[in-house]
Amino acid sequence: VKKYRTVFNGILQDARKELINGKKLITENPFRDVEVPKEVDVFEDWDDEVEQDDYKVNPFTLEEIDELISKARGQLRNFIGIMSRTGMRPGELIACRWSDILFDEEIIKVRRTRIKKKNGPPKKKASVRDVEMLSGVKEFFLQQYELTGGDPKGEVFLNSSRKPYYSHDTITVQFKKLLKKRDERYLYQLRHSFATMMITRGEDILWVSRMLGHKSSDITLKTYAKAYELSKDKSKRQKRAEFLEKGHSLGTVNNLDYHKAPKIGENR
Repeated sequence: VKKYRTVFNGILQDARKELINGKKLITENPFRDVEVPKEVDVFEDWDDEVEQDDYKVNPFTLEEIDELISKARGQLRNFIGIMSRTGMRPGELIACRWSDILFDEEIIKVRRTRIKKKNGPPKKKASVRDVEMLSGVKEFFLQQYELTGGDPKGEVFLNSSRKPYYSHDTITVQFKKLLKKRDERYLYQLRHSFATMMITRGEDILWVSRMLGHKSSDITLKTYAKAYELSKDKSKRQKRAEFLEKGHSLGTVNNLDYHKAPKIGENR
């Protein structure tokens, strides 16, 4: 709006000064009355600020996540548990307040993110969303409530001084210490892990996209193409198996006489 106002205001100001046959082209400049919108803090999504390596999907397995959770303690344990089961961005989770956690509805209201010591609404509209609490998420929040709960307007995760974290950098450092040597994966891979596990298990891609806060399912498909192809392969194999189990015109395996089957490799 500011840019368009500046351009058109300049054009109409010049036109207002121009004379044709002794008459002004226009007598008033309507853009003089257009109010310039106030500056609003809008922050980049963490997706826009991740390191290049974080874009490379290298997810943890379910067993690896369980191992990380068993190693972690306190807030770090809860952070890993929640992020790996919701796919939330680290900046979104670190900015969460207790008023955003609806225990009865089992919903997390994502309304802000924290980047470089500042809170603000996510840049993308799709990032403002309600995230479902899947199995285990509510329990991790309840455990966290024992540590930092009490103030509805307060943040869910607090530092050792019981103040809001400036960013998720501290959590990132603590997380790296849990990993085995030579494991270069980042905290952000927990988000990738959630998406990959959901897609490979056949979850609807639109649902996964909404959970992640992607602008469109195309972004989700592009990011997790490998997982999606694996999901389709699994689905096809399952359909083939069901087809064979039903028998159809092929007969059923159980009706075969195994004694009459040829012995492979036997000398004739």
